[in-house]
Amino acid sequence: MIAVILANAVAQSLQPSIYDSIIRIKKLPYLPELGWGHHEKYNIRVEDIMVRDVRYVTLNSTYRDLHDVLLSGHLKTLALVESA
Repeated sequence: MIAVILANAVAQSLQPSIYDSIIRIKKLPYLPELGWGHHEKYNIRVEDIMVRDVRYVTLNSTYRDLHDVLLSGHLKTLALVESA
C-alpha cells in the first residue's frame, strides 16, 4: 500500500496528468495554476469593476422610454429585463 502511494506521488510530480496532456495537445484554454504567494494580485472584487448605472428597458417600456434611453448616451449594449 505504501509503495502504491509513493509511486503515485512520484508519478504526479514528474509529469502532467493525462487530462493536462490532452488540454495541451488540443490547445484548449485552461486556467493556469496560481501557486503560492500570487493570490494578492487576484484579490479583486466584482464591485471594483462592475458597472453600477446600467441602462435598461423592460417589456413594458414605451417607445418614448426606449427613445430616451437610446439618446441618453453612447451605448454599446442595452439590457432587456423582464421587470424593473
